[in-house]
Order: sequence, then C-alpha cells, then structure tokens
Amino acid sequence: MRKGLMLVFVLSILLTFGIHAYAQFQTKDICVRATMIIEKNGSLAEIEKEAKKLQFTKSGNGITQALFTKFLTLPGLCIVTLKDGKPIEARYSKTT
Repeated sequence: MRKGLMLVFVLSILLTFGIHAYAQFQTKDICVRATMIIEKNGSLAEIEKEAKKLQFTKSGNGITQALFTKFLTLPGLCIVTLKDGKPIEARYSKTT
C-alpha cells in the first residue's frame, strides 16, 4: 500500500512539472511568433489570432501593452509592448 501511494505521489509530481514545462515552452513560442509578426510590420490582431490558435488569453491595458498567458496558475507570460496601438516588441517574462 505504501509503495502504491509513493508511486502515485511521484507520478503526480512528474505530471505537474511536465505540464508546467509544456506551458512555458508554448509561452516562449508565442513570443517568437509575435516577434516574427512584428518584424513583418504586423498588427496586434494578427498576434491575437496566433495566440488564440494556441489557446492563450489576452489581458493588459491594450494601450501600452498586451499580455498573453496560457494558464493563470502557471508562471510565464508574453508581454507585447505597444506604441500608438502597434506592437513594437514581444518578450517572455517568467513571473516567479
């Protein structure tokens, strides 16, 4: 019985770290995609479209920045800096 509980505990920890790492990878990926869109003089709407494909949610004030996050409970977000409504920079930020 103890070995079974220990196995469940270890597997749950590994699963948690796996989900965390996958979400972190996807957040970095959306920042790379956003940077590519910015380099092509793309719009925030194009970045939002890419983010929705990966099931990201957008927040932020929409005037100076837009934040893209995957899960509220996991660290990391992509910050898109705006100037006059146009994206000028995208960067990954680890929140913890």
